[in-house]
Amino acid sequence: MSFLRKKRFIFTSIAIIFIASMTSYSIFFKKNETLFETTTAKKQTLIQKVSITGRVKATEEVDLAFQDGGKIRKIFVKISDKVSEGQILAEVEDNELLALLSQSQSAVQSAEASMLQYEAALENQKVKLQELVRGTRSEEITIAETNVKNSKKTIEDAQKNLEAVTKTGNAELERLTQIKTQAELDLKNTKEAANTDIENLLKESANLLIDSFAKAKDSVERQPDEMFMNENLIGSTELSFNTSDIITETDVIRRRDELNVTLKDFKKYSDNAYNYSESELETALEQAKTYLLSIQTFLYKLTDALNYAIGLSQTSINTFRTNLSTAITNTNTALTNITNKQQEIKTQKENNSHNISTLEEKVNISEINKNNQEVTNENNALAAETKLHEAENALATAEADFNLKKAGSTAEQIASQKAQIKQAKATLASQEAQVKSAEAQVQNIEAQLAKKRILAPFKGIVTDTAVETGEIAAPNTPVISLISESLVQIETNVPEVDIAKLAPNNIAEITLDAYGSNTFFQGKIVHINPAESIIDGVATYKITIEFINPDERPKPGMTANIDVETARRENVIVVPQRAIIYENEKSYVLFKTENEESLKREVEVGIRGSEGEIEILSGLMEGEKIILSKKEQ
Repeated sequence: MSFLRKKRFIFTSIAIIFIASMTSYSIFFKKNETLFETTTAKKQTLIQKVSITGRVKATEEVDLAFQDGGKIRKIFVKISDKVSEGQILAEVEDNELLALLSQSQSAVQSAEASMLQYEAALENQKVKLQELVRGTRSEEITIAETNVKNSKKTIEDAQKNLEAVTKTGNAELERLTQIKTQAELDLKNTKEAANTDIENLLKESANLLIDSFAKAKDSVERQPDEMFMNENLIGSTELSFNTSDIITETDVIRRRDELNVTLKDFKKYSDNAYNYSESELETALEQAKTYLLSIQTFLYKLTDALNYAIGLSQTSINTFRTNLSTAITNTNTALTNITNKQQEIKTQKENNSHNISTLEEKVNISEINKNNQEVTNENNALAAETKLHEAENALATAEADFNLKKAGSTAEQIASQKAQIKQAKATLASQEAQVKSAEAQVQNIEAQLAKKRILAPFKGIVTDTAVETGEIAAPNTPVISLISESLVQIETNVPEVDIAKLAPNNIAEITLDAYGSNTFFQGKIVHINPAESIIDGVATYKITIEFINPDERPKPGMTANIDVETARRENVIVVPQRAIIYENEKSYVLFKTENEESLKREVEVGIRGSEGEIEILSGLMEGEKIILSKKEQ
């Protein structure tokens, strides 16, 4: 028992020593253990955004005008209409240019047709050379004979074309000559009618001047006659009644004496009314109006004096008031008649000037059209004659070719054929130049036509139309006003580090401080300024964003917070950006080894997400754990 107890004691002691040693070892080494914070590479959708701040600003508007004026044929839009870029908004009459365009286009087609013929002729000459070198076959002789027949038919067609071109050109010239003659006749008749209208107005004005003097004389001398005494002696004139207002009484007497002189001057204008020239009569009317205004003032003053009458019977007052009322009515009527006649003369002159100017322009245009048609006729006739000569030359060539084929080829014939090929090439080059010249004429007329139209420079809304169909529009005078369909837009500056990520038509999600962070608007980038601006020492680039959907809530001056999605990756491996270590322009991640050490592995990274993640293109697989950070315990 003593031995067993001793043995148990030894084993127990050894166990206690072992446990104590292990505990000490654990405590000693745990103090130096490194704890790692890890994460797992996973697949998900990664979105890259650029976040910027800008301000809402009003869009610009534009006033559009015709480069060349004229009578407006049609206004195609009205206020509030939405228009697209390049849409025709208005146009002035351009019939003459359209006719010239049609003629020029026909000339281009004719020149191109001739060029095709020359090209074909050149190829034909080349084939003939090959035939000469190769030698003549019976089939070729037959073909050459057919070519002779076809060339004769071409001559007949060219002769008919020349006759048709001449007939059509002469008919058009005759039509334009008639238009010019009629325009000159209309101008002559309009001038004569204008002179007649003015003469009639002058006669009416002379009668009116005489009538106005009669009314003036009646208003001054007859109607108020009983209200004055000694009025024929200047300085002795008195009222036939007493008043309580000596100032008004004195003023009326003074004016009555002055009107004696006025009526004498007025009578001179009346007596010479039928002898005055146009300008003299207009001066006389203006002077008559001045006289009548003086008489009108006199009559009103005399009415005031009657209101201050003393000791005058009511019957006399009533009689005087009736006479004054008649005089005032006659004077006012004369004044109104003269004013109306002056306005009538002015309006008639303006109408005459406008009508004559319009017809003179029509005469000038008809003269230009007639001259242009004469030039066109000459060119068309020359072209038709050229075709005829070419057809005749082609016939001669075909006949010569036919004879050569029957006779067989010689060295001289081969050399001659080569020369004909050179000539055909030169002729083709000349015709190509004619085609280019005709096309240039068409482009020139189309450029003139463009000046007769107003096109929308951008997609927008019509805010004003200043003219109507049929009116005369002056060159470079605003006719239609247009604003961008997007009434407001956002401008902001983007740092150079982000600008490469943006492109036109990128969609933007927008919030406005005025409406809070839960109210979203959609927009898109419409312009990126290629020139940089230095702000606080940093290169920035201005971008413009338009709202996609029309909305009245955004107002100029509001602060806008903008998120632009610049890239999206579906189902890609991502890790937190802080897990990436950058050394010597390379990217690494850390792994934990079995010995509790960290080991670097190179990876290739892609885009950075807006939530702090980064895309791993290579070097890491889904599910692998990597170290985010480590902490010494």
